[in-house]
Amino acid sequence: MNTTYFNKLDLSAKSFLVYKFGELVSFINYFGFRIHLVIINGTYVEVFKNQFTDEIEKIELLPYEKERFQLYAAPVNIQSLFV
Repeated sequence: MNTTYFNKLDLSAKSFLVYKFGELVSFINYFGFRIHLVIINGTYVEVFKNQFTDEIEKIELLPYEKERFQLYAAPVNIQSLFV
């Protein structure tokens, strides 16, 4: 996936790509959001849904160096990413 192109898309277009081509890996609850970790063609994307309104507030790429990536490691075995 072209990450530069993805970052320039609006929320509606990102939503379409995520739900059309993405595969749900896991989710976490984090600071009032339910964040869905989705993979699209080898690229990890986070979908931030407000826990109270259930609306998507933002969608952004998750770089491998983000500390939050480790929060997903407990329910899903992604430890090989940290080697």
